[in-house]
Amino acid sequence: MVRKNSEKLNFSCLLFAAGYLFAAGCLFLSGCKSSPKPEAFYSDRADSFAFMAPGADIYFNADVASARPILDRLFLGNMSGGEISEFLDMTDSVTAALYSTGPRRFLAAASGRYPSRRGGMFFSTNRDWSKTKSASGINYWHSEKSSLSVYLGASRAYISDADPFAAAPGAERPAGLASLREGAVLSGWMENPGGALDRIISALGIPLRIPAEKLVFGVYRQPAAGTEESAAENPDAALYRATLRLETASGSQAAAIARIFATARLAMAFIDLSAMEGGADFASLVGVFLSRAPEQDGRTLILNTGSMDGRDLALLFNTLSVYSQGS
Repeated sequence: MVRKNSEKLNFSCLLFAAGYLFAAGCLFLSGCKSSPKPEAFYSDRADSFAFMAPGADIYFNADVASARPILDRLFLGNMSGGEISEFLDMTDSVTAALYSTGPRRFLAAASGRYPSRRGGMFFSTNRDWSKTKSASGINYWHSEKSSLSVYLGASRAYISDADPFAAAPGAERPAGLASLREGAVLSGWMENPGGALDRIISALGIPLRIPAEKLVFGVYRQPAAGTEESAAENPDAALYRATLRLETASGSQAAAIARIFATARLAMAFIDLSAMEGGADFASLVGVFLSRAPEQDGRTLILNTGSMDGRDLALLFNTLSVYSQGS
């Protein structure tokens, strides 16, 4: 989902200049009358996924406080969640999309509380940053050195490695997502997950293709050690469960995938997963997808995981993305 680059400046350092906790806005963006504002550009888009451009491998929306142990370990474009911890501290919710092809690698739209009058001088006086005009007509700051584009206001942030504003109509969320978003701390979908799932199944000696069109997911927080209080004291102790919906073109395809999964679950008893390429990462993926038999609902297969911690869920999404892009 991301390539590490030791020469890239830490995102937080770029935004927190001159000792400020968060250099979030810029004088140019807050004061220029000739440039459109994101509020006007996105005025007809009620759903946050409409802020995202089509063509991504994975889309997700997260409640930052509740999903923080997952987000801190997720890869987003050229950064990890841990590298933007100060930004996440001020963010309530974030919607993001991750791309393996096209003009951008990632796109994020966040809402929170950003002191927007303190960062303009950093951007305007730092030669690594230049004012750039979006295709939408909105001005933002871009750094070639850091492969980062930023627009930050008092309550909204738009970030990408390219143009941070997606043209209308944006991404269209799948119908199956609506029921999974209720009560979820993180939800979204993966386009064309068949390639990633094929690699998992074929590694078990079952060379079959899985005709899945989408993987729609919802992640729900569970009390850690039986109480929410213990999770509050130690966020990394929080536990989650996930519901994954594999959408196919027909009921017969869903039934065929269920049979593939049943065969793969039998094969697991005779294979040392940890000895395979990917080691513990691969074993974790197999455990999520194959430890329980899926339920068929028409053309959809539903998989419910057991309890997982934030690290394991981040590993799941990071590895799925890598497998998808490598297929």
